[in-house]
Amino acid sequence: MYSDPVFGPFGGGLFNVLFTIVPIIVIGGVIFVFGSIIYRAVTNVQQPLLTRRARVVAKRMRHSTHHHHHGDHHHSSVHTAYFVTFEFDDGSREEFSVRGDQYGLLAEGDIGTLQSQGTWFKGFDRDL
Repeated sequence: MYSDPVFGPFGGGLFNVLFTIVPIIVIGGVIFVFGSIIYRAVTNVQQPLLTRRARVVAKRMRHSTHHHHHGDHHHSSVHTAYFVTFEFDDGSREEFSVRGDQYGLLAEGDIGTLQSQGTWFKGFDRDL
């Protein structure tokens, strides 16, 4: 039996195994991410549209930076995710992801009517 000094008795076996496993892991990861997104959307669609009195108790942002390399060119892109926490009359709280324009219109202490469906923020009408 031939024994390669680098790959051992399997010849290019390590390369072949990695060449098979890495794409499976990547494709599996992509399928998992899209499956999670679809599952969350289907679950939210099945939930009732709730209209509740609420108060804005917290706002936060999460920044993530993605570095891109294209040959000799390097650039970064920054993504900002916006979150608002609402408190309800019973004292419970829920945090929702919101768009940047919605985030900018809300201030801590605002009181009004929140519309949500599952984990989706649908809107907030501030009391005048």
